[in-house]
Amino acid sequence: MARLERGVLALSLAGLLGLAGWASWLDGKAWLAQHLIAHAWQTTLEQDAPQRPWPWADTWPVARLT
Repeated sequence: MARLERGVLALSLAGLLGLAGWASWLDGKAWLAQHLIAHAWQTTLEQDAPQRPWPWADTWPVARLT
């Protein structure tokens, strides 16, 4: 019985760590995208030409929301 409980506990812990990792990954991507878009906006204003926030982006900032 104790072996089964340890297995369930280990599986639960692995699931929770997986969910926490997924949430951290999404938050990290959102944080990075926000900063890359802000940098692209600044560069667009300085160079007066549209700048993509990352090389594979098919868009560029056209206005700043406040």
